[in-house]
Amino acid sequence: MILSQALAQAALRDMNQIALHERGKTITFGELKRRVGQLSYLYQTELPAGEFVGIMATNSSATVPTFFALTNIGNPVYFLPIEESNESLARDINSLGIKHLLVTGDQVSRANDFKRSFGLAVSIVELEKKRGGEYDPSYIPPPERSLREDDLVLALRQEEYGEERKYAFFSHKKIYQSC
Repeated sequence: MILSQALAQAALRDMNQIALHERGKTITFGELKRRVGQLSYLYQTELPAGEFVGIMATNSSATVPTFFALTNIGNPVYFLPIEESNESLARDINSLGIKHLLVTGDQVSRANDFKRSFGLAVSIVELEKKRGGEYDPSYIPPPERSLREDDLVLALRQEEYGEERKYAFFSHKKIYQSC
């Protein structure tokens, strides 16, 4: 099952059920589904299908709909660990071929700094500024962006002391089955 299909099923069961809590605010499954659809329309025109996208974010309600939108349009995600050094983050970006870095507002200046320092060819987009208000929230991927449950959606880094960096890759199916 594709992750956006699982989200749609949860929303159909109860659109008003709370999906996210953040700083005293709540987002329902219906609202989350709507935001994901709108962001999917926006990102599909900005991001080439299949390319890894980096997310460098602190705790923000914008991260969850962004993750679902990216998986909805066929772009796997790597969450950069913000507690690590700029050198380490640049190594991850280069290793995965990340060309687009989505950041929360508090990470914009840091992202720009290490982009300059390491000569990275990445575009930086602030997550909270992506709204997509006028777009249809009932997004369906176009034929050229068809999704399969075995498509990659997430990479996580695994590193043991003294060993080379390794990445674990997860598909829609692996994530859905683990939930």
